[in-house]
Amino acid sequence: MLSESSKVRSAVSHSLDPWFLVPVIVLTAIGILIVYTSSFYISARFANTFGHFYFVTRHLMNISIGLILMIFLSAYPSEKLLKAARPILVAALVLLIGLLIFGKTIAGVKRWIRIVGFSFQPSEFAKFAIILYTADYIARKRAISDFQKDFVPILTAISLATILIALQPNLSMAVLIFSIGVFMLFAGNTRLRFLVITGFLGIVAFVIFIKFLPYAHQRIAHFLAKDVMQVRHGLAGMASGGLFGKGPGKGVMKFLYLPAPFTDFIFAVIGEEFGFIGTSFVTLLFLVILLRGYHIAAEILHFGPSYLGHAMLAIGFSTAIALFAFVNISIVLGKLPPTGVPLPFITYGGSAALFNFSAIGVLLSISSTLNRLKAERRLL
Repeated sequence: MLSESSKVRSAVSHSLDPWFLVPVIVLTAIGILIVYTSSFYISARFANTFGHFYFVTRHLMNISIGLILMIFLSAYPSEKLLKAARPILVAALVLLIGLLIFGKTIAGVKRWIRIVGFSFQPSEFAKFAIILYTADYIARKRAISDFQKDFVPILTAISLATILIALQPNLSMAVLIFSIGVFMLFAGNTRLRFLVITGFLGIVAFVIFIKFLPYAHQRIAHFLAKDVMQVRHGLAGMASGGLFGKGPGKGVMKFLYLPAPFTDFIFAVIGEEFGFIGTSFVTLLFLVILLRGYHIAAEILHFGPSYLGHAMLAIGFSTAIALFAFVNISIVLGKLPPTGVPLPFITYGGSAALFNFSAIGVLLSISSTLNRLKAERRLL
């Protein structure tokens, strides 16, 4: 029979953090609604059983798989996940290499692998692997103070994954994953001069890829010339939404002006139908996830350096979710070139949903570990 203290620790450690769970539930619900209101007329073109619900049904299937992963990872000890970091990274690199060699080119890019009727992007798995491996590496090294011995190996791992992604080509994803890895190194007590050198090399590599990737060069040229149709129409829709919006389903930009409005420019639909209040609320929810991730990272470090890996995971995954949200919103507002970056938990798409729910599952697991440690301290 469990002692009273064991029961308390068990109950606390299995409680789910509402600061993560509530924003995710609300964002997911908003996503389901907006995916339906912005895709039902396109769905009607498909002659199948789902009719108007074709895309939202597929979206719900992706969410269901994501929720299963979230629940599993929320109950899976983060320390065990950290121990599996190296084989997970190797698997991600193998998938990326295999995609470049054997992947099917669609519209000039190789980004998807199709297995048993299910398509997914290895880059999303690589994003998970890089965050996990970087957190484990920082935890093992404790401090990255020697350039050749400590810094070069982790920079090589991050750079290899991002170069393979850039070659698909998917330059925006490569830049964002590289940025997350470097930020984690900054948070993980890496010498500043190493990061300055890395930043310079990263800019040089970015310029080289821009020069040799015509699509990327063209996008930046159009963006600088203010000649991006989606952005103009998206901004027009958001402006017409005003303070409170036109109401769910009453937006018009999604019908004729925004191509596939339930994907990259879904934030513009939210702006038109829910107004400034709606877009501000969505932005606030992402901010809550980010700040909660940083908060539990800072708190768990109070229990000793053995929890450094947990802290780095919390920083990495919360940063990834918030960064992708920030970039997507910035694109819709015309502050960055359109690059196909999804809005977490809201945009239609399977691979991104699996990563985002998995990330929340890891964050919930770390939060549960923190609660258990607090409960044990109180019982001492």
